[in-house]
Amino acid sequence: MHKHFASTNNSSATKRRASRARRGATERLALGILAVACLAVAGLVYTARAAMISVQTWFLRDTSLDGLPPVDGAMLDITQATRGRAMFYATCSTCHAANGRGMTGLGKDLVASVYARTLPDADFHAFIRKGRDASDPLNTTGIAMPPSGGNPNLSDAQVDDVVAYVRALQNRDRMPTLPTVTAEHLFEVLMSMAPAPAASAEGSSAANTQYQDEEYESADIAAGAQLYVMSCISCHGADARGVAKLGKDLVASTFVRDMKDDEALIAFLTKGRSTSDPLNTTKVDMPPRGGNPALNDDRLFQVISYLRWLQKQPGGASVAPSQGA
Repeated sequence: MHKHFASTNNSSATKRRASRARRGATERLALGILAVACLAVAGLVYTARAAMISVQTWFLRDTSLDGLPPVDGAMLDITQATRGRAMFYATCSTCHAANGRGMTGLGKDLVASVYARTLPDADFHAFIRKGRDASDPLNTTGIAMPPSGGNPNLSDAQVDDVVAYVRALQNRDRMPTLPTVTAEHLFEVLMSMAPAPAASAEGSSAANTQYQDEEYESADIAAGAQLYVMSCISCHGADARGVAKLGKDLVASTFVRDMKDDEALIAFLTKGRSTSDPLNTTKVDMPPRGGNPALNDDRLFQVISYLRWLQKQPGGASVAPSQGA
């Protein structure tokens, strides 16, 4: 009987072990199936998400550029793209808009323009340098494009940066991820590209000694002259005497002269003047802050200081001050 009991116990133990082994195998199989199912679901979700993004990208793409000549090339160096954006904002955006898509009746769309897209870089550079007179048969806006965008201080390297930036606007795949545009960032980049003012024999800035005035600080006038070149010259001219059909004469303007309150003039410059304003006789939009977001109130005051100084000069004065050799 003892042997039978032992045999029975051994048989039961064996059955239990076999049962546990079967359960373990079943559990492992279930876990394996579950893992495969999870991977399959994850794969389907990823594929669906990728497909959704692809479809969304297709629907949101800029279809206005479909069928236009391609603008192929490598992605821009981020440093050059940052410089080009800052110079484009300061010199070109007033007429061509910050995104390069143009301003109605003012500057052409540089992104979709077949002429701009097919012009070799060297020829594009030369075109910017020369400008396009309003009498040119190819000028369909009737508004002159001034040489160098109205900024005679643009160096060849800066024009190259602008051309490169426009190429990236024409083909967004060539545009690197750039820092967010803020007034301070834009101003810092612009100032880093500006030549240093020439020094006088005494070691002080020659510009500061040039701009003497009883009412305004010479340093503010000198800074305003530099800011004017960056932001206003393309519409109002190198001597601030205006550009036909574009920007008014700021030296002789009774509107500017009669507005004695500088704070009121800052408010006017901050707002700009729309073509719908009855006092806008050029019928060209004057954008807020001259189209340059880097011009905060303090910098607008410096521009005003420079204009006030100009108005006091016998016969006016040339703006584009010498900024070094």
